[in-house]
Amino acid sequence: MSPLIPYWQATKAFVRGYRLAGVAAENAHLQVYNPLTSGKVINIYGMLIGIAGSVEIIGTTYDTALTTLVGAGTCQYLGKPAGLGQLRQLSNASILGTETFSFSANTNSPPGGFIPLSILLDPGKGFVMVNRTQNSELVGTFFWLEF
Repeated sequence: MSPLIPYWQATKAFVRGYRLAGVAAENAHLQVYNPLTSGKVINIYGMLIGIAGSVEIIGTTYDTALTTLVGAGTCQYLGKPAGLGQLRQLSNASILGTETFSFSANTNSPPGGFIPLSILLDPGKGFVMVNRTQNSELVGTFFWLEF
């Protein structure tokens, strides 16, 4: 039984993913952003990634909302209201933010499916997953709690 069940039942657990196509001479960025007005703390507890080829994935902190809103988190207790946290995306000619970690991944050797994390975001803060290889797609799904 999952230790997350109480959070699901309390409608505090959210998920959102997106596929960002590769763009020539640009890095694909996906961001979980906690809007300044949310009044909540977001705990990113995991992510899934999908890539094409062999790449390095970077996690960065970046506190400016990326340009394009993918959408708010979908409540994992389906049918309940969406979260306040947002998934945002951008392709950019350089890597945005301060690098916090990185790992190598390739199509034939995924990094293990679900990647556990423990990242807290106060209002106005963001966490970004970046594909270091330019012109390469990034498929990512984030899982988070809102308190």
